Amino acid sequence: MHGRIGGRPFRWRCAATGALLAFALAGSAQAQGIRAAVLPFEGAQARRVQSEIERVLRATVILVPDAPVRVAAAKFGARGKAEIAGIALELGAQVVIFGEIHRGKGLTPALEVAIHDADGAAVRLLAHPLPGGHVDAATMKRVREAVVDVVAAMDAARGAPRVPVGDQPVAPPPPPPPSPPPPPKFPLAEGAVGLLLTGRSFGFGKNASLDGLATCQPGSTSCPRYRGTIAAGLRVDLTLFPLTLLPSAGGGWRHLAGLGIGATYDFVGWPGSIDAKPAPTACGGKSTCKFGTREQRAEVGLRFRWRFVERTWSPLLITSLGYGFHSFTIDPPADGVTIVPSVTYQYVDLGVGLRLPILGRVTVAASVNGHALATAGAIRSSREYGPGGGGGVRGNLVAEARLWRSLSARLSGFYEVFWLDFDGGSMPKKTTDGTTSDAFWGLTLSAGYAY
Repeated sequence: MHGRIGGRPFRWRCAATGALLAFALAGSAQAQGIRAAVLPFEGAQARRVQSEIERVLRATVILVPDAPVRVAAAKFGARGKAEIAGIALELGAQVVIFGEIHRGKGLTPALEVAIHDADGAAVRLLAHPLPGGHVDAATMKRVREAVVDVVAAMDAARGAPRVPVGDQPVAPPPPPPPSPPPPPKFPLAEGAVGLLLTGRSFGFGKNASLDGLATCQPGSTSCPRYRGTIAAGLRVDLTLFPLTLLPSAGGGWRHLAGLGIGATYDFVGWPGSIDAKPAPTACGGKSTCKFGTREQRAEVGLRFRWRFVERTWSPLLITSLGYGFHSFTIDPPADGVTIVPSVTYQYVDLGVGLRLPILGRVTVAASVNGHALATAGAIRSSREYGPGGGGGVRGNLVAEARLWRSLSARLSGFYEVFWLDFDGGSMPKKTTDGTTSDAFWGLTLSAGYAY
């Protein structure tokens, strides 16, 4: 009866074939079922390394699309065990991979790739020094092969059959956990050059307000005032962090890695200043008087940055202590009697602020600087209003975006004000019963580079 359709031998063969087919399909689904999420890599050339890893993984695993990965990475922010576990849960991933390219010990850059499981535990940390500063083909090949091997091992372990508790073999001791990644380093040097747009307002007043109640002698009792149009200038900024040349050290030394020396220089090309009410002979009979006008600002001193947490995403405390020089000079008329006196502020500058990284590419910062005034220039001479006291303060806002590798664009704004009072000593030629308020404001658009 072997030729009968529906006979017992035929049914046995069908049942065996169906079982084998179901087993093969289950094995295939198990092999293809692991999901991997590759978080955005950080650092120069990082996007290239990330793309290579994603390319080789697509052949063996289910790769979570880029858009939800970026949303989850931005939502959880940090890269600790709990945050990695949260990202894996949200994306339904059993493998989470991320990495960065940063400066290792001394000046040698290094590539690090971390592979975590769904519980956020670190499975493997791949570290490769980059002596030439670039990821060459050999290094890229080693990283690709290592990532594929680790993910394959995780997939095999996930699909391994469970052994009954009583038959569990004696497991070897677990390997030691991978060492945490080294703290990010500050650059050896960073600088920026940009266009400065600035304005100025100067006047006398009482009770810290320019209300016109102050009087000045000799001549008319009204005090001089200055209202400048917007002028364009150049800003150059440079900071050096020499302690990054030292080998990594423990203890308190690591907190000094952000100590640097910096300088800023501004030069503004002001148009000639015009006297609104010139005397008949002040300009040689001309109806309009125009006087040469110049402005310079220079500051140099110590700058310090301190990370609250030793991670690239950590906020930074920024402080500074240095010397400042700010001059605004207006040429006098032909008779030598100035209308608005020139100033040359020299001061000790103390600043404090906060810098906040956003998504690895953008940083915003806010700070305030106090000026302990030492001198104020010609306005303090006996030909003007004589000695007295004073001070100054400046507020700053900065936004910076990394465009490509170490190249960035920076937009900054500031508002600065100096005030002076006079005690009438040294028998000055001019007197006032008020105080001065000298305000400057501006915007700067700069191109920056970090090395």
